[in-house]
Amino acid sequence: MLVFAGANAERRECAVPWRNLDDMDANALDSWFARNRARLPDLLNVVWVKGDHTLNAMRAKGESRSAETIEPAFRESTFDGAD
Repeated sequence: MLVFAGANAERRECAVPWRNLDDMDANALDSWFARNRARLPDLLNVVWVKGDHTLNAMRAKGESRSAETIEPAFRESTFDGAD
């Protein structure tokens, strides 16, 4: 899996784990995240995920990050105002 991490325009720490949906379903993504969460930025605000996921259910006590599906945000930013 390839993971991009950094800050967005609002200076929120983000991570984007990019997966092949044919090879990694939501359960496999959960397992990967559980094994690798310590390698992600400490102050992570949002994880943008391709496809269906259950990462929000894996938040640890006191953890405020959210996981969002990337496709709707990508469509909105790509086609915003297009006719």
